[in-house]
Amino acid sequence: MQNHPVERMWVEINGRVNYPVKATLIRMEENGEINMESSMQKFCVSWFSIRVCSIGTKLAVQAWNEPPITGLSRSLLMYCSNFTVGHRQGGRPTHIPNRAMSTNNQVAKIDPHLIPTAHQAIRSFQGDGGHITRFSLFGEDPLASNDALVHQRNIEFNQRYHSFGPFFYQILNGNDSLFREGLQFFICSTQRLSQL
Repeated sequence: MQNHPVERMWVEINGRVNYPVKATLIRMEENGEINMESSMQKFCVSWFSIRVCSIGTKLAVQAWNEPPITGLSRSLLMYCSNFTVGHRQGGRPTHIPNRAMSTNNQVAKIDPHLIPTAHQAIRSFQGDGGHITRFSLFGEDPLASNDALVHQRNIEFNQRYHSFGPFFYQILNGNDSLFREGLQFFICSTQRLSQL
C-alpha cells in the first residue's frame, strides 16, 4: 500500500498543528479551566482552536511547498525541465513546487458566471446521486441570534489580541499560557455578553 502525498501531509499537520493544540485543551479540561460539557464553552473552544490551527496549517502547507525536490528521474526531468530552479552541489537539479507553479502556470481565467454557487453545486451533486454529510456546529453560541453582540465580542477580542499567530507560535515553542489566556478571554466575553 502506498500513501499519497496528501495523506502524508495530514500526518504532519496533525503532528505539527493539531496535537499540540489538543494537548493544551486536554490539560485545560483536566485542570478545570474549560468545561466541555457546557455547550457554550464547546463553541468557544471550537471557534478559538480553529483559528489558531488555521495559522499552523497555513505555515505547514507553505513549508511543504517550499523545500527543494531533488533526484527526479531523467524522464520526469525532461517533462519538468521548465520547473528547474537551480542546481545543488553535484549538479542534480532542484525543483521547488511553488516556484515551479508560478513560472509554469498555465491557468486561464474562467468567467465567474460559469462557476456554480455552493448551493447549486450541492444540489447538482445530490441530483447525480451523491451524498453530502452536513456538519452541525460544535457547541452553541449564545450570541448567534444577535449580530450586534457577536460584532461586539469580535471587536473586544481583536482589540486585545490582534492576531492568532502568537497563540500558535507560543504553543509550538512549549508555552501555552497565551493560548489559555486568549481562550479564557473569549469564553468570558461570550458569557458576559450573553447576559446582556
